[in-house]
Amino acid sequence: VLKELTQAGLGHVRAWVGENLTMPDERLLEGTAFSLAEEPFASLAVVLLHNSAWTDPFVTLRDDGFARGKAPMTKEEI
Repeated sequence: VLKELTQAGLGHVRAWVGENLTMPDERLLEGTAFSLAEEPFASLAVVLLHNSAWTDPFVTLRDDGFARGKAPMTKEEI
């Protein structure tokens, strides 16, 4: 997951990884997706991600954002 985030341009995302929780060999790591991407983890691990630079995918785009000079762009051009 961390490698794929990094490859997708989200290497800056904060990550906390808990491995073998409640076991004697428990391990907790914190860093960015990029810094932890090459770290080997046991198969029993969880990850918490926080992207402070997120954008709301449900915010609609305004028509004036698609203007070229004084003429609006057509739907085909967009």
